[in-house]
Order: sequence, then C-alpha cells, then structure tokens
Amino acid sequence: LLEDQAALLSTCLHAYLLTDDSAQRDMAEGLCDYLNSTLWDSTAGAFFGCQDYVRPEGQPTDGGATGPDRLMPVIDNLVYCDANARAVSACLEAWWVLGRDDCLMRARKVLEFLWETLRAPGGGMYHYTDGEARAPGMLTDAAAAGTAFLSAYAVLHESKYLDRAQELAADIVRMHRSADGGFRDISETGPASLKVAIPVLTQNAAAAAFFVRLADLSGESHHREQAVWALKSFPNSHRHYGAFAAGFGHALARLLALPRLVTVSGVPGGPEVRAQARAALTQHGQGDVVLRFREDRQTGPARAAVSQSPPGTLAKDAASEGQHGG
Repeated sequence: LLEDQAALLSTCLHAYLLTDDSAQRDMAEGLCDYLNSTLWDSTAGAFFGCQDYVRPEGQPTDGGATGPDRLMPVIDNLVYCDANARAVSACLEAWWVLGRDDCLMRARKVLEFLWETLRAPGGGMYHYTDGEARAPGMLTDAAAAGTAFLSAYAVLHESKYLDRAQELAADIVRMHRSADGGFRDISETGPASLKVAIPVLTQNAAAAAFFVRLADLSGESHHREQAVWALKSFPNSHRHYGAFAAGFGHALARLLALPRLVTVSGVPGGPEVRAQARAALTQHGQGDVVLRFREDRQTGPARAAVSQSPPGTLAKDAASEGQHGG
C-alpha cells in the first residue's frame, strides 16, 4: 500500500535524523527507490495505490506450485488522495534529510495533481480517481491534503501552499464540524458505511494535528480552537482505542504546548543540516517543536534560527528569523 510505504519512509527518515544510523538511511533510500520505480505514475504525476500479487489463472492452490512464477505482481492504478498526500510529506522529508532532488520533483508534481485533479468544486477533496475524480467529501482526504500543503510550505516557503491549507481548513469547518463536538467523517452520504456521518477518533486526531500545525505555521492562533473542537468529543472513549489512540495523544500534547519555531538553513541532505535538526528535536525539551527547512547553498555552514512565542505571533517571528543565529 502506498500509504504504508509513505509511513515507513517517514519513520525511517525520522529515525535516521535522530540516530544517524546508516541502516535507517539505507532503508529510507530503498523505499524512495521503490516509490519512484514501482508506484510512480508518470502520466498522471502521482503515485498508484498499491502493488499486489495474484495467482496466475490455472495455477494450483493446494500448495503444490513452487518457483518464482507462483504469484504475479499487479499494480492498482487508482490514485488516492489521502495516500498521495502522505507520500508528499514523506518525499519532502527525503529531499531535505537525504538530499533526494528526485523526491522533491515528485512531491511538487503530486501537490499540483491533488489541487488540479482531486480538488472538489464544492469544497474538500475527492477520495480517488480512476480517470474520473470520485467520492468527494471525506474528512481524511481534506486533513491529509491540508497537512501535505503545510509540509510543502514549511520547506519550500511558497505562500500558495499555505493558502491552499487555509482553504481546506475552512472547508473542514464548514462541511464537517458537528454541533455536538468533533468533525464528521463525511460531508456527503453514500452506500454502505457512508450512509451515516459520524465523528471518528483517529480522523479527528489527524484533523486536530492539522489545525495545530496550521496555527503554528500561519501564526493564526484561532486554528487551535478547531483542534480543541476535534478532540473534545472524545473525553474518555480514547481509552478503548489502544494503539489507535496514539494520534489523539500526540495531537493533544502539541495542543497543550507553546510552539517553538526552529528553521534550519543549509544544503539539502547535508550532515550539518541533520545535526541542527537533531539538536532542535532532542535538546529543547519542548512538546511542540515546529521544524522548518530553508535551502541555502551560499552562506556557509548550516545554521538554525530559534524563536518561541505565544500562539499568534509566529508569523512575525518567522519574518525576522534571519536576525537570530543558532
């Protein structure tokens, strides 16, 4: 599954950033190569949904068949919004952590594909396309796409990405907010499980994390109010979710912490860049480190600019970050 590969890539990159373990880097490089060679749809400019394996017609199923031809690989050529959005965030990390320019190129293409092809005219995102965009109005797609655009804004500093994240945030509030607390999983009903709109803990946790990050990167603290709304309807039920409540706890921890903005500047993939980022993530004792990257190949060694302010002033801090070395 594309979504699993993207999650694995992000995990390996984070582990490599924190430990400098070459085995984690090798795994991340292999995942990048797999995404680029096997799941990349060069025609659409996005990633396919998954690679699966099927048994060729006429082959016995009693265990008697052996050899390399027993299972045949096939590609699911549907393009899913939420999975591609998560792949964008992972590819952008691969760019600045590993210096993979090919991953940056693909991330940019997917971002445009999401906005031009899967943006629903009534707001929010379509869930997938098979040549025609289908299944609009899912919270998981809007939150994932919004997070991808924030990831792009945090490392590319192009205002269009922040503007798109802001638009999706407004769509989520308008289309999914429940009067009883939380955000409903769908804004348009459909067959089977889509008949009734309900707030789902895991999806609300992702929405809350999106709103907190949007507040941190935009400097507009009112987005944190939506994060509170996303989490408040699950005061005790998260206890029944086990490991699936991890996102809830992570979003809540960031919501309760004052943000610290750290912008690392330097050459993508450079060891000094990783060292600065590692220090930012491990030496501040901060619950909400907002890590950004700025490409700079001209001004010498990598450096970090650090600021901490009450929510609502980060935009001003970011505008003056060049005055503070770290």
